[in-house]
Amino acid sequence: MGNKVSLDCMNVPFVSNTDMKTGSGSIVKYFTPPPPLPLWIIGHGYDGTPGYLVPANPNINVYIPNDLVVGGILSNPSDRKIKENIQDIDTEKMDCILELLPKQYLLKKDKTPHFGFIAQDVEDVLPQLVHETIYHKMSDDGQTEPIQIKAVNYLEMIPLLVLKIQDLQIQIDELKGIKNEGDKE
Repeated sequence: MGNKVSLDCMNVPFVSNTDMKTGSGSIVKYFTPPPPLPLWIIGHGYDGTPGYLVPANPNINVYIPNDLVVGGILSNPSDRKIKENIQDIDTEKMDCILELLPKQYLLKKDKTPHFGFIAQDVEDVLPQLVHETIYHKMSDDGQTEPIQIKAVNYLEMIPLLVLKIQDLQIQIDELKGIKNEGDKE
């Protein structure tokens, strides 16, 4: 047994009283919150293996009510080993990116200005980038109320943006070639 460790998430104490060593020598801490919240697992990596914090139930989403600050790199698994049916992106999808309407807005919860997209607008153009999730809306009395909202997967816009930039660069290069040929005549 290890030392007791506590975390605080939305004012709910998480207490760990169980340590377990894995075959690789990593120490895993199990954090047991009061029901009905899920069991959390924290692993401390050694010898170059990463540490991790995951819900024990891999089928649940994790909601972070405020900013997430990362002191290192934020990355998504993207190895060819975990993918199948890999295809080039259809140029029709690439051109859809031009139909998205960037907006500026204030978040109701703290009146801070932001730039982004409206999920319903994105859904009309690229529905695979929008999903429904639970948002914990804070009431005036400090209580949270879970409401269902739509969310945008901004990271998956990046390949479409890169492809469109590449397409535009080809067009620019072709136009430069036409102009240079015209200058020679």
